[in-house]
Amino acid sequence: MKKSLVEVVNVLENIESQYSPELFDGVIAGAYVLWLGTQQKAVDIENLSEFLDVHEPDEYIRMFLFNKLMTHWTEYRRYITAFSSEQLESLILTYKPEGMRKIGFIETAPEKLYELIIALLNIKDHDFVADMGVGVGDFLRQVHLEYPHALLWGNELATTAAAIASIRSKFYNGKLTIVQEDMFSSTHDNLIFDKVFCFPTWGMRLGNMPNARKFLATQSPSLPVLKGTGACEWIFALRMFASLKKDGKAALLMTNGGTFNLLDVPIRKYFVERGMIEAVVALPGRIMEHTKLQSSIIVFSNGNTHVRMVDATQLGNKERRGIVLTDSDITQIMNAIYGRDSKIGKLVNCEEILANDSVLNPGRYIQENLELKHGVTFGSVITSIIRAASLSAEELDRLSSKEPTAFQYLMLSNIQNGLIDEELPYLKEFDKRWERFCLQPKDLVISKIGYPFKVAIAPESNHTIIANGNLFIIRVNENVADPYYVKAFLESETGIAILKSVAGGTAMPNFSAEAIKNMPIDLPPIEKQKAIAACYKAKLTEILLLKRKLAQAIDSLGRIVDDTQE
Repeated sequence: MKKSLVEVVNVLENIESQYSPELFDGVIAGAYVLWLGTQQKAVDIENLSEFLDVHEPDEYIRMFLFNKLMTHWTEYRRYITAFSSEQLESLILTYKPEGMRKIGFIETAPEKLYELIIALLNIKDHDFVADMGVGVGDFLRQVHLEYPHALLWGNELATTAAAIASIRSKFYNGKLTIVQEDMFSSTHDNLIFDKVFCFPTWGMRLGNMPNARKFLATQSPSLPVLKGTGACEWIFALRMFASLKKDGKAALLMTNGGTFNLLDVPIRKYFVERGMIEAVVALPGRIMEHTKLQSSIIVFSNGNTHVRMVDATQLGNKERRGIVLTDSDITQIMNAIYGRDSKIGKLVNCEEILANDSVLNPGRYIQENLELKHGVTFGSVITSIIRAASLSAEELDRLSSKEPTAFQYLMLSNIQNGLIDEELPYLKEFDKRWERFCLQPKDLVISKIGYPFKVAIAPESNHTIIANGNLFIIRVNENVADPYYVKAFLESETGIAILKSVAGGTAMPNFSAEAIKNMPIDLPPIEKQKAIAACYKAKLTEILLLKRKLAQAIDSLGRIVDDTQE
């Protein structure tokens, strides 16, 4: 009796796990040779090399199969007639081991993300679709499932990934071609596509890409000089455009750093000025299993005077391995692409983008939909803003005192629920160099890094308190801005949206002092501020009393037995 597909997978995984911790490529290789056996009605394959020489025409696929299976082919040989052709084909096309994040250095992306990209590209049947850096072919497989008459093409530099993609291509009725090559030194430059997708290896540097440097030398003299430390994803965008029809579309999956960092201002400006960017979709964090880097989809086409910005960072369902987009999320994103301005989408004029250092982070523009009746820049009410001290953990260990002293220090971890801990750690001594980092009553303290953002107000104290670590110390002009009102505003839904919009960073949101000074805040007349501040302080007092009561109750738990025996 034939085994189920799950049983087939288990058999091949058990074989491969004895020889390699990386199951994916070995299982695919074994399944494909067994599938070839079913096509040839083989009852035994004693000599693997001879069998492949006769029945597999592609030399680099033969080399891949032989290298993967030569040491343990006898383990697979026992199953030559055990599985059906259909089972093996399904395994080859869909297999993904539990927890697989990468295949070598090739990143994988979730199926739903590919569905979104297909929708953004507006792929149709009979389109000629390319995936540059195809990996193992997951994106093109998704295209084939949705548009079986589309003609598909992909190239891939990594030999193992290219071999697997080529093996899979054999099941697409001649609709898919895979070429093993470096896209920047392609011998297929004559091919022009309706739609192009690229998911480049993130973190690449120009110094490690000699063929990319040669490719750049062939581009327009007006192309700005790309610095080796910038986001190399933009080079892949140029490569896609080189093979794109004039009325075609391309999509690039890139890290957020390239959408706002200063190094890439010139290349972003190049694309925006020429109307080459159609849309930007900022994706939820942790949508990629293999990294915490935040990412965006950039959609390219010709003749754009505006860019549709979509902030999808709050969409998706949280699951064990990360954030997963749903069908409803994809519909909401596409509605934002084609519809009117909304909570997550806005059509932004290219001139406005150019005036903002060509920043392509949707949050920078969508937050401006927020209505600030009394909007001012935060910097206009700040009298000083400095970064907290940077005492190392080693220094703090040496200087910390278990006994109370006149000096205390504040760390990010000492801010909980908007309140600074009542019992801060003590310092044995005080250095005059730290005077500028000392808190004054009503100073605002804001976390410099990470989300959710923390905002607190320095209390009245008989001690000298030094702020240390990833914090900003902000002093406001109390004649025009009440510190408690400012804190309340920054913790409001509007304030959080503004903070998110000015936060930089890829793996971890963070602020610069300049970004804080330039961000807008709503500042009503001082009387209104003080009324809001009074309500806010009352709630803080209530929270403080409840914290003390909770601490007392927890403390009493440890004394219940002794107290009841007295």
